[in-house]
Amino acid sequence: TAASVLSLGLSIYGVYSYPTLTFYLLPTRAWELGLGAILAALAGQRNVLPRWWAQVGSGLGLLGILIAVFGYSTQTPFPGLAALLPCVGTGLIIWTNEKQATWVGRVLAWRGLVGIGLISYSLYLWHWPILVFTRYWIDPESLALRVGLLIGSILLAILTWKYVETPFRQRRWCAARKSIFTFAGVTLLVMIGAGLLIRNTRDMLPWGLPEAAQRYAREKMMDMQRLGKYQRKLPDIVRDNYYELGAGDRAQPAHLLVWGDSHAQSVMPVLEELCRDHALRGVAATHSNLPPAYGFDNPDLRGKASDYYNAVVTYVRQHRVPNVLLVAKWARYDDGTNRLQQGVARTVADLQATGTKVWIMKIVPQHKNDIPRALAAGALMGPQPEALAWPVPEYLATKPREDTYFSGLTETGIKLLDPADYLLDEQKQGRVVWDGKALYYDLGHISLAGAQRLRPLLEPILRAHASNTQPKSD
Repeated sequence: TAASVLSLGLSIYGVYSYPTLTFYLLPTRAWELGLGAILAALAGQRNVLPRWWAQVGSGLGLLGILIAVFGYSTQTPFPGLAALLPCVGTGLIIWTNEKQATWVGRVLAWRGLVGIGLISYSLYLWHWPILVFTRYWIDPESLALRVGLLIGSILLAILTWKYVETPFRQRRWCAARKSIFTFAGVTLLVMIGAGLLIRNTRDMLPWGLPEAAQRYAREKMMDMQRLGKYQRKLPDIVRDNYYELGAGDRAQPAHLLVWGDSHAQSVMPVLEELCRDHALRGVAATHSNLPPAYGFDNPDLRGKASDYYNAVVTYVRQHRVPNVLLVAKWARYDDGTNRLQQGVARTVADLQATGTKVWIMKIVPQHKNDIPRALAAGALMGPQPEALAWPVPEYLATKPREDTYFSGLTETGIKLLDPADYLLDEQKQGRVVWDGKALYYDLGHISLAGAQRLRPLLEPILRAHASNTQPKSD
C-alpha cells in the first residue's frame, strides 16, 4: 500500500514535469497495478456488502470509467490524478461484485463482453503493430479501412489466445518451471541476437532500408529532438530566461521576440541564422500547445497561462523590444466561436501598447500524411514524393476560416506573413520535399529544410533594423 501511494505521488508530480516518462515508466504507473494487488490480497477477507451499497458502488465505478472514456481528451494530463477515476472505478466494480452480482456485474458477464475480455491482452498486443505497419504504406483514414483493421486485429487475437495464450496458461506447453525459464531465456537471446544482426548488417541485407528512407527517418528524429531545446516553461519566462537567438549577448538589446507554440519552435533554426547574419539579438518564448493569444491555457501550466502571457508582454514593454513575431498552428485553437479571434486581437493590442511592431505568421500548409514516414515508404516501394503533395485548391479551401482569425488587424499596422507561396511547387501544389530533404517532420511542422525555405519571408523583420525603414511585407 505504501509503495502504491508513493507511486501515485510520483505520477501526480511527473505528469506535469515529465509527461512522457510518467506515462511510460513503471514507477509512475505501479500504483495502478498495486490497486489490483491490494484487491486480490484482501479477497475473501471482507464481509458481504449490503445489497444497496453494492449496487450504488458498482454504479459509481461504472460512472467513473464512462466519464474518463468520454470526458477526457488529448489535453487531459494523464496518468496522475486523472487516472484515479478509471482505476478506482474499476476497483469499485471488482470489490462490489466479489460476493454477489450487481446489475453492472450482470451486464459485464454477458458472453460477448467476456469474450472480448478473454482476448483483450492478445488484442492489445496485435492492434498496435497492425496500425503502425499499415501507416507505413497507407494512411487509414477511411472508416471502412479502420473497421477492416479492427476485424483483422480481433481475428489474430482470437488465434493467439487459442493457440498460444491458452496452452501456456493451462500448462500444456512448458509445464515445468525450468522449461518456462528456459523457453523465455532462449527467446530473449534470439530476439537480442536478431536485433543486433539487423542493426549491424542492415546495409548489407537484401531487405535493408534504402539510404533515402534511412535519411528521412534520421532527419525526422533530429528535428524532433531539436525542438525540445526551444521550450520555455513558466519559471524561465518569469526569470527572463528566454531562449537566445543570434549573438547571445544579453547586454545587447533584443531586436526581436518570437512568441508561439511548437510551430514557432519549428522556424527557430532559420531565425537563429538570420539573427547571426545580421549581428542582432533575438529572444524566444515558445511553449508547445500554447498559442500567443490572450485567454488560452495549457495543462502543463496548471492554470497559470495568464502569468506566462503577462510576463511576456511585460518583458516586451520593459526591454522595449521593437519587433514581436507571433507563430502558431492557429486553427488548432479554433473552437468554433470567435474566442481565438478575440484572443489574438487582445494580444496585438497589448503588444502595440508597448510600442512594438507585431508580425504574425500564418500557419504553414498542413498535410494528411506524416511526410518523412511517407517519403521513407515511398523510397521503399512508392509512391513518388509528388504524389504526397496537397493540391492547392484543397489548401485554399481552409484559408477563409484562418483569415477570420486576423480580420481587421491589418488596419492596426501589423504585418501578416504567409508561408504558403514558399512551400508550393511550380504546379502550385504543396511541396513536401526539396533537394532530397523532407520539408516537414510530421503532418504539419516544418523541418530544418522547410524552415530554410521561409528565410525570404522572415528576413524583412531583421532588415528593418538595418534600414530603419518600414519593410515591405512578403
